[in-house]
Amino acid sequence: MIFVSTLMLVTLLLTSCSGPFGPIAGGKLQGPSADVPPSWDAVGAVEHVQLETINEGKPRSVLIWVATDNGSLYIATSLISGASSPADRTWVKNVTANPNIRLGVGGVIYQLQALRVVDPARLAEARAAMMSKYDVESDGQSTSAWLYELRRR
Repeated sequence: MIFVSTLMLVTLLLTSCSGPFGPIAGGKLQGPSADVPPSWDAVGAVEHVQLETINEGKPRSVLIWVATDNGSLYIATSLISGASSPADRTWVKNVTANPNIRLGVGGVIYQLQALRVVDPARLAEARAAMMSKYDVESDGQSTSAWLYELRRR
């Protein structure tokens, strides 16, 4: 009986959350919308943000790392583990199909566009900022990660 009650409570908590819950993807992010700030510095200090993409016509949100470099805001496919190819990640497939995303930071929602960084110099700088922030060693996983710059729509 205790197991059933605990299972029901966990199910209720997970289904009542709009955004992601730990490693479990969520749905549409809830919260007030805000204009893009003049500086992303405060966001760069946050450990995780919520990224909402559109998956098969429905909002899907995940927790993700974020870093800033020279005034720009970046997210990355996994630097430490995950799919063998960044293209295999669901959120990457979603952003490839539709780069318009919503970013949840401290309960505030920003309407942005995620653009993959392909310029080698910018990619190296953004990757270095991300790896430094999260204290990640350079290896095959971190050097193959894709980075996206988040910009105003």
